Amino acid sequence: MADTPSSDTPNTLSDSRSLQDGEKDGAVTQNKPSPKAGDNIAKFQNRYFIDLSHELPQYSTTTVKAYTTGTAQNNMKGYFTILCNPRFTPRTNVTKSYMEVGSSSLPKLVAFGRAILPGGKACFCYIYEDNLGQRIYNSDNDIAKGWKAERTLETLVLPILHCLKELQQRDVTHGNIRATNLYNREQTKFDKVMLGECLSTPASLNQSTIYEPVERAMADPVGRGEGTVKDDLYALGVLIAMHMRNFDPLRGKTDEEIISAKVVNGSYGALVGSSDRLSSGLTDLLRGLLTDNEKGRWSLDDVFEWLDGRRLTVNQSVKLKKAARAIKFDNTNFFYAKTFAHRLLQKPQEAVTIIENNELHHWVERSLSNNEMLARLELAISSAKETGTGVGYSDRLLPRVSIALDPVAPIRFKSMSLHLNAIGNAMADAFAQKSGLSNFIDLFNGGIVYFWISICADLNMDVNLYVQQFDKIKGYLRQKDITGGIERCLYFLNPSIHCLSPLVSEYFVTDPKNYLLSLETIADQNTGKWPSRIIDKHAACFLVSRDSRLIEPYVYDLSSDVDYRYILANLNIMAGIQKFSDIGPLPKLTEWVCSLLDPIIERYHDKDIQKAIRRDIDKKKGNGNLNEILRIIESPDRIKKDQTEYRRAIVKFRELDHEAIKLKRTLEKPKYYSERTGREWAATISGVVSALIILGFIMVHFGGEVPL
Repeated sequence: MADTPSSDTPNTLSDSRSLQDGEKDGAVTQNKPSPKAGDNIAKFQNRYFIDLSHELPQYSTTTVKAYTTGTAQNNMKGYFTILCNPRFTPRTNVTKSYMEVGSSSLPKLVAFGRAILPGGKACFCYIYEDNLGQRIYNSDNDIAKGWKAERTLETLVLPILHCLKELQQRDVTHGNIRATNLYNREQTKFDKVMLGECLSTPASLNQSTIYEPVERAMADPVGRGEGTVKDDLYALGVLIAMHMRNFDPLRGKTDEEIISAKVVNGSYGALVGSSDRLSSGLTDLLRGLLTDNEKGRWSLDDVFEWLDGRRLTVNQSVKLKKAARAIKFDNTNFFYAKTFAHRLLQKPQEAVTIIENNELHHWVERSLSNNEMLARLELAISSAKETGTGVGYSDRLLPRVSIALDPVAPIRFKSMSLHLNAIGNAMADAFAQKSGLSNFIDLFNGGIVYFWISICADLNMDVNLYVQQFDKIKGYLRQKDITGGIERCLYFLNPSIHCLSPLVSEYFVTDPKNYLLSLETIADQNTGKWPSRIIDKHAACFLVSRDSRLIEPYVYDLSSDVDYRYILANLNIMAGIQKFSDIGPLPKLTEWVCSLLDPIIERYHDKDIQKAIRRDIDKKKGNGNLNEILRIIESPDRIKKDQTEYRRAIVKFRELDHEAIKLKRTLEKPKYYSERTGREWAATISGVVSALIILGFIMVHFGGEVPL
């Protein structure tokens, strides 16, 4: 008997899963460019012109939009452009490899990068040749074509297999193989399908649950990760089943019910149904591609060997052990540990009760009779209690128990469900929506990742790489300066993401050079109304992740509350970027920076030097060279002269101060000091008079001659 949810049980998968069906389209598209009819041309390197008033619905999805594109404003033909959604990170890590693919069944990518939108803002884009034709299917639901094996092989299987072969040679997965991404090559009666684009969003983001193996289907769409060619082959197997079957056994089922059907009946049984009779010829291929165990699933080499006539063994999916009795949770009877683990975190209080009263322990021990699972469960409970059972206990306990029950499933924590290599994309989504960031901090600090790694240590993965990676993350979270915190974790885990600093987030900055160019645009558009701070925490974490040499020497000053230190650090960093990126003049940015330099100039003690510096800055800022401004501000000769004169002034001041003290004392007791002064003058005068008298006496006594 399968796991049977009650009729009033809602679909409790993450809200982000509804991206697949467009249910959250309003939330998704709120960050998309919305050009006005009057300002409808975007430009890419002044070579391609994108008509934002002419959307191409056959290439658009709920997450990105496509527009007609040409090489001249009066000739908008030949290309289409996908404008990426700032909420989701495009697959820039594999884009260059994709450009080397020469398959005629994939859209040819001719350019990619930052397109300049009307008004000066930017968006990342992909520009393709427009030769895909029309979308064959507008929905992934209820597809049952009843095709024969020959037609399925020639029209569907072979074109996609050759695409996957070329992609695999360049270590690229497609991650977007589904019915609504198939095109007819501009043929009314098509004989070969063509795959649509796959780079503008994270892999599998737009995939319906039906196209994903169970473990990936259980993750949030943004948390599925890059995947492998075997995941693409699984999606191909789903397409084969859709086209060969005579009816759809999953019609009208929710995502939860589809996952449950795949767990209970296996993917082949869930997609085809026990009563359907497929035409012979591709049955072995279909079973090989839809094997639920990834290790047993056919590889691309296996498929081509089968095409060459070699008979291969089809590894039947090992059915999960069904419990002798069900465990009731959330008004549902569960017979399988995998489906129970998937729902465990959706009712935390009820789940903790089942665990604490040993009901789950007895179910695993007696009904499932799985000693390995029981040992994992006991370890999960004991490790969660190591830091007590107070605040946060359920957040430590439930993810561990979920992992113990289903080690190959994604990590489930609070409202999140994701694979390790997708955490960066999930964090980018959380930052874009400005919600859920604390969940990632708790995930990193709670030891959940380390527990998952220890449980899954026997899997074919680089455990040391993950351990080193998350050790660094914990260090970044403890780091208190401007280049630490959750922002640094984001740019470390997601090297493809653009800078999310509020100042430049709408300019899709992907490297230090574009960061500076975007600041120049902002300075030009806001002349005289510039913000007082330029490099904030996001920008600092972004820059240190892209090129640490530019910023690390100035981290202390950049984190300082002292104005001149912060501003001088900004100037040094931006001057370094301008110099090493070989950027031309930046007159508006230079003017902006110069407007902030008063605290630095006022460090000089000599007013004349301050005036000279301001005169020199006024002469040079029009050149747009930040390094010249830096040399004026940090002139060694001026600094030395100012310090020397300052030390002399200090000595002179001390002398004058001492004299002032004496005068003050004199003024405080005038009678005492006047009498004292009078005595001194009287003594002096009497001495002089006495000397003259003595001298006169001698002269008289000796006849007026003074002996020599």
